[in-house]
Order: sequence, then C-alpha cells, then structure tokens
Amino acid sequence: MALIISVFILVAILSLKVDGILIEGPQSTTARSGQNVSLRCVTNDTKLNLNWKYMKKHSPEPEKIYNGDSVMGDLLKVFTVAKDGNGKYELQFIASNSTAAKYFCIEPGTEMTLTAEVTLAHVEGSASSLVKMDPKQRLVLVGVVAAMQMAIKKDWFRHLRREY
Repeated sequence: MALIISVFILVAILSLKVDGILIEGPQSTTARSGQNVSLRCVTNDTKLNLNWKYMKKHSPEPEKIYNGDSVMGDLLKVFTVAKDGNGKYELQFIASNSTAAKYFCIEPGTEMTLTAEVTLAHVEGSASSLVKMDPKQRLVLVGVVAAMQMAIKKDWFRHLRREY
C-alpha cells in the first residue's frame, strides 16, 4: 500500500508544470533627479511576460506599470520597458520625486516577486535648488553672492597691504 501511495505521489510531482522562475531581480538604487534609471528583471522562461508594479511612499497599494505586453495608460509618458526575447526585462525611467518608489517585478505564473527601492539623492546647495525660486529671488541671490565676492576680494587686498 505504501508503495502505491509513493508511486502516486511521484507521478503527481512529475506531472506538475513548473513555471519559470525569476533568476535576477532589480537592484535598489539612489539616483539624482533627472538621472536615467534602469531596473532589470530576468526569468528563465522566455515564453512568460513579466509584470512591473510600483508603490509610491504613502500609497496604500502598488500600481501596475507594465502588464507583460505594454505600459499602462498615462504611465507611458514616464516608463518604458525593454525586453530582449531571452527573458530579460528592463524598466526604464528618469529619476524624479514621482518615480522615487518601491518597484515590483512579478513572474505571472507563480506570482514570485522581487523588489527594489529607488530613492532620490539629496544634493546640498546644487543648482537644482535654485530652479525652485522665482526669478526675483534668483536675481537677489546672484546679487548677494556677487557682493560677498567683492567684499572678500576687498578684504583680501587690505590684508595684503597690511603685511607689506
């Protein structure tokens, strides 16, 4: 009886269809605003079409980006997916506040999911922080910097005269 049950279990295991598995997942990264970002996901089953989702900070649930065939609706303006026919899918976009999120690569047969986090690098005192100012504030800032440079030069020349 035990032999019959063992043979039955073995036949059941062998008859199961094994779906593809994800063999490489996306890597978390930190990018500067405006930088190109590419997240790669690879499956061993070239017949499968991987799915991509993302979840912004404070969102209740992930939003589908790519359904295995195409990028969803308005997200086409932000995301592209390159696939090579050998199971490799690359989600591509430009880093910004709206794309800083957690990304999910999903193998549709098994629902196996690999994730990566994309965060924005904060650069102190970069020119990008000036872009958020209105033109009048920028002009004042440029004037202040120029005045400071003039004052530094004047003090530097005074210092030189004192030493000689």
